[in-house]
Amino acid sequence: MNATNAVTIAPPPALAHREGAETARDLGRQSIAPNTRRAYRTALGGLDAWLDGAALDDRSLAAYIGHLFASGRSRSSALLTLAAARFRARLEGRPRPEGPETERAIAGFKRADTGRGRGQAAPMMADDLAADGAQRPGRAGVRADGAR
Repeated sequence: MNATNAVTIAPPPALAHREGAETARDLGRQSIAPNTRRAYRTALGGLDAWLDGAALDDRSLAAYIGHLFASGRSRSSALLTLAAARFRARLEGRPRPEGPETERAIAGFKRADTGRGRGQAAPMMADDLAADGAQRPGRAGVRADGAR
């Protein structure tokens, strides 16, 4: 095969550019671990549902961070949402969505979040279940001694 044949069988420039762009997007998606991708997808799903079609910008992202705080979500949920929004913007070739309002909301979230705990419910005890009229569980069920 000579060099002339190699040039003539190459895809047209527009097609090569499109294929290259698709490959670059695929590589960008693969640049994060599968668990991170799932976490980002979940975080962005919540954000997109809350936005309900509104544009994502500094003000709306800060408001969503406030919504997460008011809903009792953890600081890590807010930071995960911010990271996911940044990642999506980078994949789509757009500027980062956060600005000074989002930065202040995150800083306030971090300060106010101290002492709130991890957001986990207290353990249920056998007496809690018995008080509700439920059957008392066996040894493999709810702890009766209050230990965690």
